[in-house]
Amino acid sequence: MTINLESSVGQIATEHPLATRVFARHGIDFCCGGGRALGAICSERGMEGDAVLAEIEKELVEPGSSQVRWDQAPLGDLVTHIVAVYHRPLDEELPRLESMARKVFEVHGDKQPEALRELLSVFVGLKAELEDH
Repeated sequence: MTINLESSVGQIATEHPLATRVFARHGIDFCCGGGRALGAICSERGMEGDAVLAEIEKELVEPGSSQVRWDQAPLGDLVTHIVAVYHRPLDEELPRLESMARKVFEVHGDKQPEALRELLSVFVGLKAELEDH
């Protein structure tokens, strides 16, 4: 999918989950308001659509995609890389994802209470395991 201002925020979020970071920063609802075009939302909120698109594109660039041979790098460099590329992003993402899971349960829990309760429970357990790691 090519992302443009006519793309629905729900479709963008579905095909490019990292874009939800940008949506969260700007308070863009991609769940219940997911059928709306990014450009329309930006116009309504007085945001520059092209700037938001640029943020999304920047977010989608894979971190750590360099050609460093980590099997040959000094151990300290490898540890620094692992912490920066994997651990720190998890520290930021896990609370955001938990908040999203709780919101979905609160908003849609009456439609599928068992499935969403289980999803939330599994996520909270996963988050605890990852934080202990």
